[in-house]
Amino acid sequence: MRHQPSFGARGLYSIPSSSRSCHGDGPGTRNAVLAARVSELGFSQVELAEEINSVCHRLTGQRGYATDRYVRQLLDGTTLWPRKAYRHSLEAIFRCSALELGFIPRASKPARTGEDPSHSDEQRVRKGAPVIRRDFLRLASGTVLSVAFPDLA
Repeated sequence: MRHQPSFGARGLYSIPSSSRSCHGDGPGTRNAVLAARVSELGFSQVELAEEINSVCHRLTGQRGYATDRYVRQLLDGTTLWPRKAYRHSLEAIFRCSALELGFIPRASKPARTGEDPSHSDEQRVRKGAPVIRRDFLRLASGTVLSVAFPDLA
């Protein structure tokens, strides 16, 4: 008889206790919420991968390619936000949202048009915000032009 990985209190692997926590600390932190839900339903990693693929086929018409390795990535926090088809499959299997399963959505970039117009480029740079190459070049070329052609300013 082959030994199935355990989803018990000690987790899947011998993960150092300093990194063994629920999501929130960033990439690489164990998804304890998902691990608990998997344990409640009694899935092994292989069984959960097969169920994800089956539900994915029902939802999209295309069979998924989730493996036990992918399930481990979900559980150990390597994958913080599953692909759309797998995310919907997991939501259907566990009957709750991806957020309730402990997943963390990818940060979306703020829309350029939605930025606060009261903050100029110079203010963002002074406040220590990341410098966007396009903005830097625009500011640098404007400075050079104002020095070269002071009458235009």
